[in-house]
Amino acid sequence: MALGYTAFSLGISNLDERLTRLESQGSTAATVETVAALQSDVTMLRAGLQDTRKNLVRCSRI
Repeated sequence: MALGYTAFSLGISNLDERLTRLESQGSTAATVETVAALQSDVTMLRAGLQDTRKNLVRCSRI
């Protein structure tokens, strides 16, 4: 489970980097909508990762 968490965290970091590149390339309507949707996904994934991390810590203390 911890390995999956680490891989997932790296995937989010890579997605963040791609979002930053997309934002810096220009602001066509499609790009703006895509970036907004991806940012929403990243926010949701981060929240899920934080919950997973809390559960991992809790389980490791048992």
